[in-house]
Amino acid sequence: LDVRATSDGILVVHHDAVLPDGRPIADLAHHEVPISVPRLEAAFGVMAGMGVNVEIKNSPAEPGWDPTGELASATVELIAEVAAGLEILVSCFDLATLDHVRAVAPHLSTGYLVLSAEEPVDAVAAAVASGCVAVNPWDPCVSSESIARAHDAGLAVNVWTVDDPDRIRQLAEWGADAVIVQGGEGGGHTGPVATPLLLPSVLDAVDIPVIAAGGFFFTAFFFFGSIGAALAAGMRRGGLLIALVTLPLYVPTMIFGAAGLYAAASGGEWAAPL
Repeated sequence: LDVRATSDGILVVHHDAVLPDGRPIADLAHHEVPISVPRLEAAFGVMAGMGVNVEIKNSPAEPGWDPTGELASATVELIAEVAAGLEILVSCFDLATLDHVRAVAPHLSTGYLVLSAEEPVDAVAAAVASGCVAVNPWDPCVSSESIARAHDAGLAVNVWTVDDPDRIRQLAEWGADAVIVQGGEGGGHTGPVATPLLLPSVLDAVDIPVIAAGGFFFTAFFFFGSIGAALAAGMRRGGLLIALVTLPLYVPTMIFGAAGLYAAASGGEWAAPL
């Protein structure tokens, strides 16, 4: 979950600092943010039983840069209020933000997001000094040696963002503790295959945790993603004919799930009339 703050301090989930229409999220009050951008508390509300990577988006190169630690404190406070039962890793590219998280909530696990764990700084040493439990490097910069070095320092290695099942299998063989995948539906670091079609092949390939990254409009993803997931599941079990026959079984999930996500994104409540 990529976390940003609106101008009035409401935490929302969105990968990019700027909306597709060019407006920075940090310049908008929460009621000006599109319904497709959910509040963080609403996102937590539909993740019971999941492990969640909460990435605080805080960069001096982007609108909304917060050098004071207020964004980190607000995120920690919301986690304590509504997500205490979830297994959470707080990650960020900004080490000072992670230091602030650790200062106000030492019980929370943190992960240092980097491009390379070796350069331009020794990210492994920095993560250890900061009290992080993990280092999260970018896939092209990961080698078996870099994973082993992080493990020797007592750190888990969560690799982002990977979209090739063969590469994911290789990372798992090298000892990566988790991989972050994202397909081609947009937002962030994407590959050529849509996430709902990519995930089945990834889950079949490895037995390490797989984190599905977002960055796209939730409602549109749910509709089209449900169709993709249905087709993928059917084809894995018997080919295209089985996939087309079983597709209607996913329609209730699409309808009820989309309604629930709409309510969650708008901060309201919704219960399926079952």
